[in-house]
Amino acid sequence: MPTYDRAGTAEALGSGVPDRGAAFFSNRIREASMGLWFAAILTVLYGVASPLGDRVRAASGWAAMELAAAGKIEGASGGEVSRIQWSMTRGWPSLLWGDLWLLPLLAGIIGLFHIWWLAAVLPAAAFGLRFILHRLGAFPRTLGWYLSLFRGRLLREADRLEEKGADDEAARLTRLARGLSDLEAAHSSAPLTIRS
Repeated sequence: MPTYDRAGTAEALGSGVPDRGAAFFSNRIREASMGLWFAAILTVLYGVASPLGDRVRAASGWAAMELAAAGKIEGASGGEVSRIQWSMTRGWPSLLWGDLWLLPLLAGIIGLFHIWWLAAVLPAAAFGLRFILHRLGAFPRTLGWYLSLFRGRLLREADRLEEKGADDEAARLTRLARGLSDLEAAHSSAPLTIRS
């Protein structure tokens, strides 16, 4: 069994010759640790954020279709439904279901440059964590939570637009928020269903 000195080199017992291979390996791990930590963070971020993104997408799509079908929005066509959904999820909620697929890809590329087999392990871990959290239902399951989130964001955005002087857009967002509060009153404890 080799013994190690403070520099990280190992000497075989009795030989007095430093074992350069062990020093190279330990230094390589120390150098790679920052990249591997970053890749691990990307993996966990995807695994945690992606199930929430699925729920945000399902809730905003359902709310946009309900608002258009109930006639609360004048002239709601197919393009208007997607505009309503975009208005509700503008900002960080849109990131949750937009380009998250890039995170396991980047983690795999970073892992490939450090330890080749991590190119497959990190994305598999990300998708596994996503599957587990999706099945466990770690995020709110009722529509009311998501509808109140969207309503609050719409009202804040309407206030910001009123300060800028865009009164027409602010009035449209206020109408959307009013429609969402009606939906929230009717469906606050309804379960959120996510279509695959």
